[in-house]
Amino acid sequence: MIAIKRYGRIIETSSSQTINYNFKKNQWIFQFTYTHMIRVEMVFLTLATAIDAGVDVVDVAFSALAGGTSNPSMETLYYGLEGTSRQPELEMENVTRLNRYWGTIRKSYHAFDQAQVSPSPEVYYHEMPGGQYTNLYQQAKSVGLGERFEEVKEMYHRVNQLFGDIIKVTPSSKVVGDMALFCIQK
Repeated sequence: MIAIKRYGRIIETSSSQTINYNFKKNQWIFQFTYTHMIRVEMVFLTLATAIDAGVDVVDVAFSALAGGTSNPSMETLYYGLEGTSRQPELEMENVTRLNRYWGTIRKSYHAFDQAQVSPSPEVYYHEMPGGQYTNLYQQAKSVGLGERFEEVKEMYHRVNQLFGDIIKVTPSSKVVGDMALFCIQK
């Protein structure tokens, strides 16, 4: 299995198409594409391009749990691919029923749900992964910097550049975030 993950970076549609084509051409068997909804401007185009290029699996969420720093909506992707050979085989009545269930459950966690409610094109600048975004916001609040989160995001970008524009996955994105908080506090 090949997993194409671009945490805190953008899978540009042309890159997605090239990557998927080359994997299929070289007979890799299974591909998976993952992205966060925080980049809504590109996410469905990227997924559709990856699907057209032959990716086998894309990571999506029920619409009640999608958006913000989560994955794109399964239902939106389903209807976006309607009538194509790559439309997922889903029983939409069952999907709708499960989505309603998860929508009810999510309301119970409202006090803890800190998901960003609208797309944030600024991720093209600071390249912060979606999970890191919500975690860093909570960290910033806990050290008294919640009201200065715009500064934290700017510092995240600067620290990332100082560290060499590193690939940000859980340990490395946390290091960049911790250093950004430290720099603002000092």
